[in-house]
Amino acid sequence: MNSMFEPNEEEQFFLEIRERLTFIAKKRIHSEDYEDVVQNAMIEIRSRLNEVKQRTELMPFVFQILRNFIRDYYQKKKREEKVLEFSPDSRYYYQAELSNELWQEIIHKGIEQLEREDSRSAEFLK
Repeated sequence: MNSMFEPNEEEQFFLEIRERLTFIAKKRIHSEDYEDVVQNAMIEIRSRLNEVKQRTELMPFVFQILRNFIRDYYQKKKREEKVLEFSPDSRYYYQAELSNELWQEIIHKGIEQLEREDSRSAEFLK
């Protein structure tokens, strides 16, 4: 337990801030993903609580962690939605892990497009 709290006070603190963090995250993330962001922020807050030296630093610390998780959520979302440029039908999106079959399909479509524009380069890639 953090020395900043009396016995049982820490759990009460986490119950109270969870409501506040959920309210804030719901306003900024318009999907059910807000719950994951709040959960991850709560874990981070709990694990780093000993870094807070004074009570006056506690809430700024809590809200900074939440802001960081919301920012990270949108950065990840932006990366996942980045369209691969050579996809003629724009249906392929970047994902952290694509199956080998999907990569083969993407490469095949890219080479097909290249054949229409520069057959010698396409032949080189085959």
